[in-house]
Amino acid sequence: VGIDVSKAKLDVAFGEERFVETIENESSSIRNLIKNRIASPCETLVVVEATGGYESLLVYQLHAAGIAVAVVNPRRVREFAKGVG
Repeated sequence: VGIDVSKAKLDVAFGEERFVETIENESSSIRNLIKNRIASPCETLVVVEATGGYESLLVYQLHAAGIAVAVVNPRRVREFAKGVG
């Protein structure tokens, strides 16, 4: 799962799905996402960009639910995106 983080919202992309789900960057929305959209928490990896703290609540709740989280450097994500076109 890849999640683009901003102050007000989270854009969530699931693997091969073409659909991106947008939710509010707040506790109840994140809990609903975990409960309703992540079927196998122990088999899921969520990747988020470091955003100066806007990702903190998301990372905390994912970790508390037993979901692996990778917080990555935004510059490396941009470089990867350019590399794959």
